[in-house]
Amino acid sequence: MSAINVPANKNFLSPLGFRFSLTRAPNLNFNVQDVRLPGLQLSQAESPTPFVNIPIASHITYSPFSLSFRVSEDMTDYLEIYNWMVGLGAPESFDQYKALKNVDPGNPQTVYSDITLIILNSSMRSNIKVTFHDAFPIAIGDLEFNTTDTDVNYVQCTAEFEYLKYNIELID
Repeated sequence: MSAINVPANKNFLSPLGFRFSLTRAPNLNFNVQDVRLPGLQLSQAESPTPFVNIPIASHITYSPFSLSFRVSEDMTDYLEIYNWMVGLGAPESFDQYKALKNVDPGNPQTVYSDITLIILNSSMRSNIKVTFHDAFPIAIGDLEFNTTDTDVNYVQCTAEFEYLKYNIELID
């Protein structure tokens, strides 16, 4: 009789357990409601032969990192991303880009920031750490205001980030 492979951990991954951290946007960290661990694709090239082209693995393309958050009453979380994007795009002057690099004069930063996503296990303890390197915002969603709602539905917003790469590591 053959042995049956039984996984050591039989618990399934819960979508409720995560912590989010973005150094450049500390007000955003608290209000994040939903994150999506992005997918990736491995492109391929072909090596021609006289008979059949042989596929060869090429490079990885990462999907954008997206999240949604509830916007605080004073919009500090929204403005962190908005001002970052305006500084990157410098629509009015190069001074906006310069100010972006000097947000804290005692600690000059790059225009990028790492994002850390900690995934919790079924006991709500840190289990997996995902680090997105050199991230920057590429999109921030609309803010909808509506006087016809009968209940208070707090304003929620989405944001998307590009990044150099991400690493996944188990936390012991």
